[in-house]
Amino acid sequence: MNSVEGIILRRRTLGESDVFVTVLTETGEIIDLKAPGARKISSRRAPYLMDFNINLFFIYNGQKVPIITDIKSLFQFDFSHDQEKLPKLMNASEISFYFGGHQNQAHNLYPLMCSLVRTQDKTQFENIYNCFLLTALSESGTFPEVFECVKCRSELAPRSNELSLDDGGFLCEVCENLGSFPVSLSTQKILRAFARGNSLKLMDLKILPVIQAELTQIAQILLEQVAERRLTVDVGVENMNRARL
Repeated sequence: MNSVEGIILRRRTLGESDVFVTVLTETGEIIDLKAPGARKISSRRAPYLMDFNINLFFIYNGQKVPIITDIKSLFQFDFSHDQEKLPKLMNASEISFYFGGHQNQAHNLYPLMCSLVRTQDKTQFENIYNCFLLTALSESGTFPEVFECVKCRSELAPRSNELSLDDGGFLCEVCENLGSFPVSLSTQKILRAFARGNSLKLMDLKILPVIQAELTQIAQILLEQVAERRLTVDVGVENMNRARL
């Protein structure tokens, strides 16, 4: 029998009594677990098998998926109290699910996902969410160049510079083009602090809502590009495998 700590990203039912959960583990893996009989009224495990609960799962290897034999609850998410957090938690869950499925790239996302679920402070929640998005970008290897122009390699001046999504970073005043858009100096400073490894400090900053929105928009757009590129690669690999059969 083994044990694994993780947060539930998805819950689904099968038949009249069984529950399957998709879990992001503390090592960044995405695993599916089966809880036989968890839908029964008498099941004491049912309350622990809801989305965004953090548990220590005791499991053994079944024929197809690991079977849950016991659960130790580490944190139970309160849906009635934390409804405002749900949209961003669901988005973070999808990102964790995606990156955890590609060579366990979600190991740095697990503590942030847990912090998102646990925190009750709205400002801190927004900061952690942005840190989560930026960490996902860093994990994917597509964090934008923030220190020098991606075209001429000159040092960026302390001003509102333009970000080129196609080129993967910021442009100086000389190299700006029609496909780029301006990003405030405050947002650039936050991106630079993160790139220097000061991610923990970002969680305690009081960031203005307009800057929060700008950071979220940039990270979401870049992450969507990563997902789209990888989806294309995955489909191509699947088609090649089919052709070989």
